[in-house]
Amino acid sequence: MADLSYTPKVYRKQGGEEFVVASGGKINIESGGDIEVNGVSLIDEVAALSGLEAGEVAYLDGVTAGTVTAGKAVVTTTSKHIDALVISDGGLALGAGAGTAITSTAAELNILDGATLAVAELNILDGVTSTAAELNILDGVTATAAEINLIDGSIAGTAVASKALALGADKNVDVLAVADGGLALGAGAGTAITSTAAELNILDGVTSTAAELNALDGITSDVNELNILDGVTSTAAELNILDGVTATAAELNALDGITADVGELNILDGVTSTAAELNILDGVTSTAAEINSLDDSAAFADGLSRVRLATATYDFAVNGGAISAIPLAATVPDNAVILDGMVDVITTLTSATDAATIALSVEGADDIVTAVAILTATDWDAGLRPIKPLGTSATAIKTTAARAITATIAVEAVTAGKFVVFLRYVLSA
Repeated sequence: MADLSYTPKVYRKQGGEEFVVASGGKINIESGGDIEVNGVSLIDEVAALSGLEAGEVAYLDGVTAGTVTAGKAVVTTTSKHIDALVISDGGLALGAGAGTAITSTAAELNILDGATLAVAELNILDGVTSTAAELNILDGVTATAAEINLIDGSIAGTAVASKALALGADKNVDVLAVADGGLALGAGAGTAITSTAAELNILDGVTSTAAELNALDGITSDVNELNILDGVTSTAAELNILDGVTATAAELNALDGITADVGELNILDGVTSTAAELNILDGVTSTAAEINSLDDSAAFADGLSRVRLATATYDFAVNGGAISAIPLAATVPDNAVILDGMVDVITTLTSATDAATIALSVEGADDIVTAVAILTATDWDAGLRPIKPLGTSATAIKTTAARAITATIAVEAVTAGKFVVFLRYVLSA
């Protein structure tokens, strides 16, 4: 008979919608049994939580794998990743077991932020003892290692082959080889030294001063010409005698054998006569006084004198014959006493009607030939024609100044004809 006083602790609620475990009741699942919710074994889940306290389980509440949440457990993704993690300086260790503590601070580790260098490149610093200031010397350097190595082995003041040259404390260097034409001296780009080493070596052992060397400035003589001085014992003063001499050696040799003294040679000073003109005296035995009698000077002097001749030629067809006083190309000097003369009419004079008159004069009108018309007489016909008789004291003419022989044309112009006038005279005081 059923016990109607028994109330079950586990039962199905009427209607079958719920399964109820009453107070004091339990569900006992035997080994091999399971309870699943949405395909997930609750037995496995409960086993995983076995031994955990409620507070510990709470650390998992709200956790997202791979995302760190404050106050919650850290759960990595399937790739063992998390988005962020804050660790106190010195609290990080890496490696197996207890690992190796990372003692660098966040600030020190952040130095690597943005670094792209590899481990091998970082290892270049291994063993570097240079200070930052010393390393900063390389700041801005564009030289290659090979170029910097040119300094390696350089010695100040000493030229080392294939190395950079460092001058000594006095800006000196022991030896330097420069290609011919590669040396320049002076400010800026300097002045190129174009002399070769061989040419510069000419100065080796030279003791001359700059002033003494400058004495050669402008010399155009060749070696042979300079060797002319070899053995010369003349002083500068003696050599200076030749200063300004333009004579050639041949011209100077013309003096070879001359015995004349300075005074005798000075006689030639100012002589402008040519050799041919001087040779006129060759064989002359006349004295100076006798030669002076031929002096053409217009000044009177006592002693031997000579009769002089004034001549003048005029061609009317060439020079014209207008009514006028025409000075002919001859001048009789002052104090000339005209003795006589003649007119040589080369071609008969003519005028339009032959009425033209012609007179010749020196000191006064008509004093040589009286004016006469061409048609009146034969005075101006071709041939030798006389002048006025002048051979006496009563008829002689003496000039009071230098006078030109003058032809005076009147009545009408002379159109043609030519004559020559001859006047003999002597000079008086």
